[in-house]
Amino acid sequence: MKLPERLARRKGRGFHSAIVTSFAVEFAAFEEVMLPQLGAGGSSNVLLIADARMTAMSLSDGSNLPMQLGRDYVLFSPPVGDGVFHPKIVLQLGRDAGRCFVTSANATGAGLGGNVEIAVEVECGSEPSAEREIVRAAWRYLERLVPSDAGAARDAMNWARERAQWLDGRRRDQRLDRPPDVAPHGWYANLQLCPLVEKRGPLSGKPRSVPRRARQGLRPNWINPTALIRICIWRVSRRSVYRKADL
Repeated sequence: MKLPERLARRKGRGFHSAIVTSFAVEFAAFEEVMLPQLGAGGSSNVLLIADARMTAMSLSDGSNLPMQLGRDYVLFSPPVGDGVFHPKIVLQLGRDAGRCFVTSANATGAGLGGNVEIAVEVECGSEPSAEREIVRAAWRYLERLVPSDAGAARDAMNWARERAQWLDGRRRDQRLDRPPDVAPHGWYANLQLCPLVEKRGPLSGKPRSVPRRARQGLRPNWINPTALIRICIWRVSRRSVYRKADL
């Protein structure tokens, strides 16, 4: 397979996040070859995890310096003691789907376009399956690499996880978010709502948040007038802050 071309394929609504690991890294190759393909697949939240010494070498040996780092993607190097960080994994995450590549290719010009490399691809949906367990195992491994005090890298991981609830074994329609001051009982307990979420990744210039939308219609015998008025007021107040957009 041609790895960069496979990264651009969308499943459903695409993959909002991508996590890439590599031993060696050439920033020009990553930004010109891999990053656009990840973006074509839908990713606006991209995290690159690379070996610390090889990253330092790329930043100091006179090669092209990163031009989009901190704006279009985050870089992190995990501590490895006396060894090296050598896995090559690409994990793409969407709200209802995931895809994992385990490959021999580094994020370099040779790895992405010159060498003959090996890659295995596993794709899954949000429903339980053997493929989903493989993708979730890759996520758990990558999540352990990024400590809670890793700053922007941890933010990227958290942002991805919040928008891929199936990683925890939950489907998106199992989450219930309530506006304030509305009791969680009666007809309202039957209403499935989406939370306020950013449309872009945490590094995007202007956040675009969208209000929650009802996932199930209201039946007349469920409606409590007082609670309904509270919801309407809550929605109107939110519209003054957040721009409505389709998920």
